[in-house]
Amino acid sequence: MSRTTGTRPAPAVRVRWAWHWGAALVLLSTVVVLLSSYEDLPDPYPVHYGLTGVADSFASKSHVMVLLPVVIGAVLVAAIAVTSTVQARSLSTRPERPVGRYDHLDCTAKSTPESVAVLGPVNLLLAVTFSGVSLLPVVGPLAGSGMMWGGLGLIIAVLATVSVRARRRQRG
Repeated sequence: MSRTTGTRPAPAVRVRWAWHWGAALVLLSTVVVLLSSYEDLPDPYPVHYGLTGVADSFASKSHVMVLLPVVIGAVLVAAIAVTSTVQARSLSTRPERPVGRYDHLDCTAKSTPESVAVLGPVNLLLAVTFSGVSLLPVVGPLAGSGMMWGGLGLIIAVLATVSVRARRRQRG
């Protein structure tokens, strides 16, 4: 049984930090808007909206409840930024590694520079999505839902485009 069947050259991968900083800026501006309009927010505070844009669950207004979607978004944005950095370093620091039977256990074995580069735009769109969720009581259900669903739709479109391009490249 052969352990290696060849070698794979290491691709040059760069993390585009402007996308991640843009995502952080979107979330930070959302915090500023929420804190500046805190007194005008309704009490009880709507914490869930149905598909029609009507609030259907409420909690007492507090800074924690108002900022919770932004905090969740910030954690996810930071996790994606760290993931893209780790994948980029892992892809570019392996000079040439053998192709072996345990490649399916390696999270970067099938990663490409394109799959790492797409994490930046996805991160920014995720921040827009969480901003839309957070700003629903401030900007209204139509604008907030538009940000939320628009962000999710664009995330799906970006991921589908990258997936289709990768499949086309594999075929020929």
